[in-house]
Amino acid sequence: VVFLKREERGIFRGKFNQPLVVQLLEEEGFGVCELSAKDIAAGKLAGARLLILAEDDSLPYKWIKSKTPTFYEAVRTYLANGGRLLFCGSASVHYNARDLFLRYAFGKDPEVKAAGGACSDPGHCGFGDPNQIRVEHFAEHPLTQHLNSLQFTLATVLTTDDNALTPVAFTAETNPSHPSAPVALAGTVGKGRVVLVGDCTWMQPFRIEHADNAQFLMNCLHWLTDRPIERCDKTALVQSLFITEKTMRDIESEER
Repeated sequence: VVFLKREERGIFRGKFNQPLVVQLLEEEGFGVCELSAKDIAAGKLAGARLLILAEDDSLPYKWIKSKTPTFYEAVRTYLANGGRLLFCGSASVHYNARDLFLRYAFGKDPEVKAAGGACSDPGHCGFGDPNQIRVEHFAEHPLTQHLNSLQFTLATVLTTDDNALTPVAFTAETNPSHPSAPVALAGTVGKGRVVLVGDCTWMQPFRIEHADNAQFLMNCLHWLTDRPIERCDKTALVQSLFITEKTMRDIESEER
């Protein structure tokens, strides 16, 4: 499983940004590595079971386009030949930094757009924060098995007219700005499979243990690697994580 390597600029990305995903992948028997944009452009992605792009900031894709433009053709070739992609986009407040990867890698085949503005919803949120929306509406799909709700932060709506991509998770019907709008898509690109999510925080430390985020992550990993989807033991999974909210509370208590 490949993550995009963190380069010289100080943006959180790659394995560094998703330590719990790395832990779960390794426990499931996958090798996990990082490749630079230049490595991927050189064809080193061939043979990878899965590419994970989950970034706090979309702007590095602009820098990659400037310095290593063939990176995007390499990703398209990887997917066309049967590769798999889990893409979790930035919730940047700047509209022009939202969908750079989607624009550069896919273009109009398929065309996926990230809507402007966050999906704030005071009626369906967590932690008393309207920006941290609770997703409770799902399409019938393998990815949504065993899900009742997901906890997102500053989620972005993702839209497409391509029949090869299916919306699988939606905002509430009463969402003030984006009612019943898709925040996750799944389907095929070429011979490959993709899962596209309009938020990258849901699988990070202190969020993965809320709602059914852990189950959704396992569903994504299993669906993208052609394994059967099973109900996970959330309590056991959370207890296995090397960093959790309880761990931090215990550390803070000891420091006092």
